Amino acid sequence: MKKIFKSVFSYLLICMLFCCPITNVYADEINARIVSAEAMTISANNTYYIRNYKSNLYLDVAAPSYKELIQHSFMGGNNQRFVYQNNTLKSVHTGSYVTTGANYAADFPRAVVGSSLKISLSVNTDGTYCILKQDGNTWRALDVYNSTSVVGWAEYTASSSQKWVLEDGNQAEIARGTYYIINANSGKYLQLNETTGGLVQNTLNSGNNQKWEIIKTSSGNYQIKTKSTKYTGYINIGTDNYGVVNSSSMNIDIYENDNGTYKLHIPNLSYCLVVQNASTSNLAKIIWYPYNNTYNEQWMFVKA
Repeated sequence: MKKIFKSVFSYLLICMLFCCPITNVYADEINARIVSAEAMTISANNTYYIRNYKSNLYLDVAAPSYKELIQHSFMGGNNQRFVYQNNTLKSVHTGSYVTTGANYAADFPRAVVGSSLKISLSVNTDGTYCILKQDGNTWRALDVYNSTSVVGWAEYTASSSQKWVLEDGNQAEIARGTYYIINANSGKYLQLNETTGGLVQNTLNSGNNQKWEIIKTSSGNYQIKTKSTKYTGYINIGTDNYGVVNSSSMNIDIYENDNGTYKLHIPNLSYCLVVQNASTSNLAKIIWYPYNNTYNEQWMFVKA
């Protein structure tokens, strides 16, 4: 009798595993989490920088062909900006859509830009998104191949490499005025060394060397001018990528991060303003360095 029961149980288990439409169970869960472009509130015009949750690198239409998708350090260019609209994901640089290319590896077709493909964004409980397409009853997610730069489509598992963070693809709106600029990691204030012109961080002293005028340019980015009368000028990049103030008015991109802080970025380069070695010490130097989504690269603006 026990043998008969075991045989029947085994048969039922096999039926459950191989006959039930498991993909439909996933489909129901996914459909409940899919969000429309109209419901998104991150960007006013549904334009995004898309950062991989695992690597902190950004979705990028790779030069020089501008055909294949890769992950790359933050550059801020249009080849890293995408519009999610009408269930499609469109490259701002090329005007073409994220779609499927040839196989890069077994069961891993590359992601490329080309003809329109229906794309769905599924929101995860941690606030990240999976970027999905449906092949019959199978959902496939935008994924990074084995920690390389290659981006393609893999069976949906919601693994960390299939999770993406959507950041506003537009310049932040910072009203013209005078601000303190505070590092999110150390809580220290961006300060001008009025002897050398170098940038450091320090505790609040309310002096003019810690006050910065934010000026929006006609091109939409910003210039940041010291309020110091002892050493005048604008934030710029110096020797060995140290942050300095000099008389040249360098344009700076200011983008809001998903946590409400800001990155200060040199247009068309990978450099953002960073506290060297993530130091929390007074007078630690400020440098320009590739962005890695750490708190020492993130800043807050407070009216002075």
